Amino acid sequence: MKVELLPVDGTVEWNDYVEKHSESLLGHRGEWSRILSRTLGQEPIYLVAREDGILQGILPLALVEGLVGGRALVSLPWLDAAGVLADSTEVAAALIDRARETARDRNCTYLEIRALRKYDSPRPVRSSKVLLHLDLDSPDAMWKAFSAKVRNQIRKAEKEGLTASVVGENGLSDFYRVFSRNMRDIGVPVWGMNFFQEIMATFGERARLVIVRDRKEPVGAGLLLTHDGTAIVPSASSLRSHFKQCPNHLLYWTAIQEAAERGATVFDFGRSTPNSGTWRFKKQWGSREVPCYWHYDLLRINEPPERNTQSKKLRFAVETWKRLPLQVANRLGPLLVRRIP
Repeated sequence: MKVELLPVDGTVEWNDYVEKHSESLLGHRGEWSRILSRTLGQEPIYLVAREDGILQGILPLALVEGLVGGRALVSLPWLDAAGVLADSTEVAAALIDRARETARDRNCTYLEIRALRKYDSPRPVRSSKVLLHLDLDSPDAMWKAFSAKVRNQIRKAEKEGLTASVVGENGLSDFYRVFSRNMRDIGVPVWGMNFFQEIMATFGERARLVIVRDRKEPVGAGLLLTHDGTAIVPSASSLRSHFKQCPNHLLYWTAIQEAAERGATVFDFGRSTPNSGTWRFKKQWGSREVPCYWHYDLLRINEPPERNTQSKKLRFAVETWKRLPLQVANRLGPLLVRRIP
């Protein structure tokens, strides 16, 4: 078996393998190598395993000059999970071994592989995050299955005069206006507008924006991506000043309906920490938990880097960021976030 870097012209072959594999995720698609390198400056290192010239496994990675923990090889930054996609455990092990060798060769402090399955190895694993998945049905059937509380919150948003629409790239300025303010308000650096522009341009019909408005003002916004029967909302926000109008409920209900109409069978709310506020919000829709397993090889540090914004280590930075003027936060955020996997 031979494990090597994906050739420059190999994206089509890579995506053919992804589309045929039953366990493929959005993060496995080859387009992310271009998105991460162009907008975040992260070097893609995409590994392929072949036997007699036939592709039998892949592992997408990106090199990140981390602010916390140092230089890292990650599969993949920003995304909830990517990890190994292989025809056998032997192929998977060969890809992970090559990833470890590459991390050492590139003077990384650690290797981080984000997956939805636990690999059979002694390496440290963090499973403090879960995805929340909702099995989709017809909008009528789902509406009846929702709790009375959820239905009432959606109705309240509509009674308050909020409206929702599903749009393409033309909605990016409204999306970013809401998203960037919310990220500042929670104390987290924001990705640049160009990051989302690249996603929208790259995925075309697979990418949509849900915009919630109070009259003409955007007060809620979410990014909706689809892959192999799963609709994912990796980024969504509503303005805190409008929380009493329940914009988040209308936002997600609109996204769920759009996903069902597009033929998706699963709606992925994204990752959350169990029993957190966002976890409770996502859980109330009737979603089920899917564990995330983030595997580490610690090469030059003793424990996985701490990225929990609620931790004592990061609390001061979070509170300081919340107080920045929005224009300053939006200017500094993209410079920092490329260094936060």
